[in-house]
Amino acid sequence: MHHLVGDLARWAAGEVCLRLEDKVDGRCSRKTRHSSYIPSQYDGVNKFEAFTEAKRLRTFLPLRLSEDFCNYVTCMVTLDLLPKLEYLRVLSLNGYQITELPNSIGNLKHLRYLDLSHTLMSLPESICTLCNLQTLILESCSRLKTLPTNMWYLSNLSHLNNSDVPSLEGMPPRLSQLCNLRTLPNFVVGKDSHSRVREIRPLSLLRGTLCLSRLENVNDVGDARRTNLSCKEGIDTLQLEWNYRAENGLLVLDMLKPHNKMKEVFIKGYGGLQFSAWIADPLFSYMVLVRLENCKNCRFLPPLGQLPSLQTLCIRNMSGVAKVGLEFCGEGTLSFPALETLIFEDMKNWKDFPCQGYQGLGAFPSLKILSVKRCRKLEGELPHDLDLLRKLEIHECNELVVSIANYKQLCELNVRDCKGVSYKSEHHFELLKSIYLSDFSVLRFQTGEFMTGLKKVGQLMIANGDELSTEWQNEGRLLQHLISLRSLFIERSSHHDQLHCLTSLQMLHIYRCPSLVSIPESCLPPSLKDIKIERCGSLTCFA
Repeated sequence: MHHLVGDLARWAAGEVCLRLEDKVDGRCSRKTRHSSYIPSQYDGVNKFEAFTEAKRLRTFLPLRLSEDFCNYVTCMVTLDLLPKLEYLRVLSLNGYQITELPNSIGNLKHLRYLDLSHTLMSLPESICTLCNLQTLILESCSRLKTLPTNMWYLSNLSHLNNSDVPSLEGMPPRLSQLCNLRTLPNFVVGKDSHSRVREIRPLSLLRGTLCLSRLENVNDVGDARRTNLSCKEGIDTLQLEWNYRAENGLLVLDMLKPHNKMKEVFIKGYGGLQFSAWIADPLFSYMVLVRLENCKNCRFLPPLGQLPSLQTLCIRNMSGVAKVGLEFCGEGTLSFPALETLIFEDMKNWKDFPCQGYQGLGAFPSLKILSVKRCRKLEGELPHDLDLLRKLEIHECNELVVSIANYKQLCELNVRDCKGVSYKSEHHFELLKSIYLSDFSVLRFQTGEFMTGLKKVGQLMIANGDELSTEWQNEGRLLQHLISLRSLFIERSSHHDQLHCLTSLQMLHIYRCPSLVSIPESCLPPSLKDIKIERCGSLTCFA
């Protein structure tokens, strides 16, 4: 039905709206006001001859459908065509590999929307004469280092999207005069006096996400206090980023306390020894996400268990943390009451996860996803009695034994490169649908009980499966219990001789199985639709 509506809209628009691909003769008329087209990888002069008659064009909009390849456009567009389209309101050059724009862009006085995402490395100063410009999009201009110094002339500018521009060295002076600005995802603190963080103080209409980056350039703590973040209630996501350790880091962080209705906080590269108290203040009752990343000098985590609405917590690359103690839970009888996703990654000195102490505080009653990756010194056990846990990921935790006995709601199990996996319980995993087991040295299962709960497993991955074969050789064949299995990945394992038991199998991937010499047709289930075999050097016969 949506195609019919589109056809009706194009018919009703007549010659006013043009989609270049719909034009048989490939030309606009004098009545055309709005145009769009799908860019090719190389758009030459011939493509734009269609616009020679459209003297009063309002919209020039290439519809970029994919970012898989770069797009190139003839310089005729920027040097010759665009200066003639003096009535343009909407202009997009999104994705074209343009190094710079000509000064004539400043002659498009009616321009309200300009999208230069994924394009240039410099902006002409003449862009500051576009007095009607309301939206300027510079997203992912990875080579852009500076913005025009007179941007404060753009008095009607409401949206300045400069997200994902890592090369940006600072903000233009007098940015505080853009009082209508609602969108500013990244404020880069520069080294000069014109690019101070206090410039955002008058921007009371800011909404959505605000990232304050290169905070190591804040020399005056008073500048941080003058940001007045506590009054900017339109901002619901705050990102604070340092590129290296700053001597006044803790003082700056203290001064950047946001309003109590903040929903998400992301702190990256902070170099202090401890975090500010406001990060785990229970008064942040709307906080649903906290990310702490690359804060390598911090030795203790804040008491985030006190945040009543926290749903997602991600902690990465905190090499100074050796112990996550009970202070992590905070005070009170219930810790992390709403937390659903907990992620620890690259904690190279973390040794202790005192699960018994946490359970005494009633911690993690709502946890559904637990992911621990590359914490190579972590010992002991994970928290018990996670009654709602549905997904468990443990990667490269070489000293950790993973016990899954009490995870009654488990749907996805992904364990690799750890010390061991244990299961000792009468509980059946009735919801378990996906299993990945690889590279561990100890396996402690009451295998028969475990097998009973595998009837709903639809995806199975076994890598380095010799340990599995040894443990289960007296308990009957492993795969014969997997009556619902649809997808199977086997790496360096000898389970390929049991494939005929899998009556529901549709996809099979065998990878690096040196013992695999042949696969007779009788070993393959009739339901199989797709098979992929890689790096099996001994294979000589297939079916």
